[in-house]
Amino acid sequence: MGDALARVGVVVVAYASAGTLPATLGTLPKERLAGVVVVDNASPDNSAEVARQHGATVVCQPNLGFGAGNNRGVRELDAELVLFLNPDAVLQDADLERLVAHLDAHPRCAVVGPRVASGGEPTYASGDLPTLATELRPLLPHPLSRLGPRRRHAPGHERTGPVGYVEGACFLVRRAALEEVGGFDEGYFLYWEEAELAQRLRRRGLQVHLCAEAVVEHAMGASTAGIAHGGSTHAVRSQIRYLRRWHGDRAARTWALAARASWALRARTGRLDRDRAQALRAAARDELRHAGPPPAP
Repeated sequence: MGDALARVGVVVVAYASAGTLPATLGTLPKERLAGVVVVDNASPDNSAEVARQHGATVVCQPNLGFGAGNNRGVRELDAELVLFLNPDAVLQDADLERLVAHLDAHPRCAVVGPRVASGGEPTYASGDLPTLATELRPLLPHPLSRLGPRRRHAPGHERTGPVGYVEGACFLVRRAALEEVGGFDEGYFLYWEEAELAQRLRRRGLQVHLCAEAVVEHAMGASTAGIAHGGSTHAVRSQIRYLRRWHGDRAARTWALAARASWALRARTGRLDRDRAQALRAAARDELRHAGPPPAP
């Protein structure tokens, strides 16, 4: 039957990742894989050179965002299966083999992700698809924030099988399914790409699974440490884009109104830096001023 990993190509999108890439790339069994591509999004450090030193094919481009970087990386590969891996995540051979075996055993599954650990402790790995209710819940003051549906599954969720989405730090995709839905939506610069992709796959009767038998170690926040406000303004813009596309303009504006109130309250009580609160408000305002995303495909 041959080596199952020979069907797998790996895409890593890097930005200022020189410090974490050695662990990420050094752990991959490159001699067994169809290829490893690092897409360098105009890093201000020597990420590209570090990636080359660790045997990856390197593509350098302007920073067009995470989704655009992933799409470019896929185009550089000749592989049936594609592993998308953050530049601060480490996946062992045996865990990648478990992800491949899971896809082989579940024909309707297009995406599978592992459990996620950070510093050896379980963290968020999967969740249900977002709705307005799940996104309003974290904005409510205590004790109301304990009410309503949760989007993310609790850290340590260990039930293998269908989920709404898996976290974007590490997941394996059938290339044919990815191409069927047009790849990643490049309108998202950072964050929410995995939920958007899961929605489009679901429209075609395909599934996203968690494989609890596999685990990836993720240095949480390392890949966004050099981005202004930790990338939180990008997260706001992406959240509004997602809600608009899948739940309508009214849902997006309702969430933005509640978010502004929450940011203002947290800034007044010292739980949110005032500069960050102002940046978040500006990001929400700017995204709502733009024309909405294209209708859901």
